[in-house]
Amino acid sequence: MESPSLLDETVVAAAAAAHRRVKRKKKRISIIGLVIYSIGENILSIFDFFSLPLRYLLPNLNDDEYYLILLNFIITIFAFIYAYLFYIIRREIFTGSSPIHSTAYLQWFEIQRYRFQETHRAG
Repeated sequence: MESPSLLDETVVAAAAAAHRRVKRKKKRISIIGLVIYSIGENILSIFDFFSLPLRYLLPNLNDDEYYLILLNFIITIFAFIYAYLFYIIRREIFTGSSPIHSTAYLQWFEIQRYRFQETHRAG
């Protein structure tokens, strides 16, 4: 019987050491993963709570369809909020009149033009 070579012994020793390391290594749960998981669970429980009226009105849908309906509601609400904030910032897009036209400075020019037209009326 042939004696094992030094290379074979090294390979066997390395494999045994790797096996011991794998055996010793404990599985750990990362804190970030746990936080993300708990946030996701909280979001789903909120969706479950708010989908109760939908589940009563539409009893034949599955969970994904309820969540999609709720997501559409949430997107619509945020769209209205965004449109209102945009209306506050850029009112001239909706009304057609620029806010600078209602300033006292420009009103003074309007008054002067009106007075000029009144004093220089033809006829």
